[in-house]
Amino acid sequence: MPIMSVRAQSALAVCLVMHRVQDENHGTPVTAIDLAIESGFSVSYIEQVIADLRVSGIVSGVRGPGGGYRVRGDATIAELLRAMDKDWDMLRDTKLPCVERVRFKIDNFLKDITLEEITESCKASKAA
Repeated sequence: MPIMSVRAQSALAVCLVMHRVQDENHGTPVTAIDLAIESGFSVSYIEQVIADLRVSGIVSGVRGPGGGYRVRGDATIAELLRAMDKDWDMLRDTKLPCVERVRFKIDNFLKDITLEEITESCKASKAA
């Protein structure tokens, strides 16, 4: 079983692009078109992914001229995984304690990694 589905990996990529662009533009919302250009995904796919991220509170929308989307920098990879992979929490109900233990350890590791932390790490590695 992969740790993250393709959809969750796509959401992570979109969120990281959104956070970087948002950071570079001092918090200005990022449009779906800009995300498509930066990420290589289609606008319609990005809007589908963002719909799930909005429900979970990771992304918010800004209406009107200059509108777009904002991502919470403090959102964790564990939150993103739960928002995009509905089956992830189903592992809690397994009758196999070892599977539950693995899910718990992965969840605990990922809950400490934020989008902001990853963005800053990428900036630092590019500067080096």
